Amino acid sequence: MKKLPKTILVAEDDPNDVHLMELAAQKVACANVSFQIVRDGEEAVAYLKGEAPFEDRRKHPLPDLVLLDVRMPRLDGFQVLDWIRNAPGLKKLKVFVWADSQFDADVQRATRGGADRIIPKPNDIIKLREILRDISNLLTQGE
Repeated sequence: MKKLPKTILVAEDDPNDVHLMELAAQKVACANVSFQIVRDGEEAVAYLKGEAPFEDRRKHPLPDLVLLDVRMPRLDGFQVLDWIRNAPGLKKLKVFVWADSQFDADVQRATRGGADRIIPKPNDIIKLREILRDISNLLTQGE
């Protein structure tokens, strides 16, 4: 029986970071991991709820892991993390948070909020590819 690919939902609002993420994801892309990118916290929640325009779960499958930027418009990453941790059926969803190392308060807040892992936000595509590859490997271990 063919295994379904793992899905990583990336919530990132900065257009430059989104572009880097798309490039890095293409390099890391493999048959067993797919990346879905949303551009703010409200889109992340809509995606997780399966609301328009994300209602088609074949195109927008429920993720196995969410990678959140903490500083986003409309709903920030902390609000999305809190929503996930209180949403029936999603409480155990893996959530990794991007954090700038200069903001120790962000790291502490994300940890208290239930983030599974805090990842320093990379500033170059090579380091980003390494992070995405490590996350992909983590999700597909044991298959």
